[in-house]
Amino acid sequence: MILDTDFTVAAPADRVWTALLDLEALGACLPGASLLPVDGDSTLQGSLRPRVGDAEVECVATLRAVDADEDGRSASSALRVHEAGGPAFATALLRGRVDAADGGSRVAVTVDGRVAGPGLSEDASRPEAERLLGELVTKLASSLAERASRPVAEPAPEPAPAAAVGPVASADRPPLAAPAPAPAERRALPVHPAAALGAVGAAGAVAVAALLRGKRGRRGAWVEIRYRW
Repeated sequence: MILDTDFTVAAPADRVWTALLDLEALGACLPGASLLPVDGDSTLQGSLRPRVGDAEVECVATLRAVDADEDGRSASSALRVHEAGGPAFATALLRGRVDAADGGSRVAVTVDGRVAGPGLSEDASRPEAERLLGELVTKLASSLAERASRPVAEPAPEPAPAAAVGPVASADRPPLAAPAPAPAERRALPVHPAAALGAVGAAGAVAVAALLRGKRGRRGAWVEIRYRW
């Protein structure tokens, strides 16, 4: 069963196309739908209660994004519905395309669907399917017009770079004094090789003792010992 229709939106085609890509907004337009994201923003699942005749039919539905053509402004999504506690089910591929038209946009919607269940036939279910498609299109047209006409949020201006601040001499404050000269380098006293080895050995003994205490106290302790001579 293939159903198609179209409608116009008084908004630029690029804005309408961006709004059409919102899968969650599309799911909210399905008659009797209550769908929530389950896989990022590409899949929705939940309940669907379309009114068929005088009664609502309790169904479980999944709506999934299939593809999107940026250049052609067209997108597709797949809808799968099955009756809660019953054997009936339906599948449909929804296609939408946006074209510029007379200062606004023309949106074409095509539904390629299949219905199966005891006592169901496509010919018998077509009138109800066309009525449900009409409800979908009415809600979708209103949703697209509202979202596409929202003002575009302008990006916040980047903050200006902070000016360099340094000491400035003024009449109330004299200039800073020149830094004091560095002290003369001290000559290291000669160290006897035996004393140097003794210092290294003592540091190693302290390090081993500290590590042993660390292992008994807690695992993963790290001890750093610095020495100079």
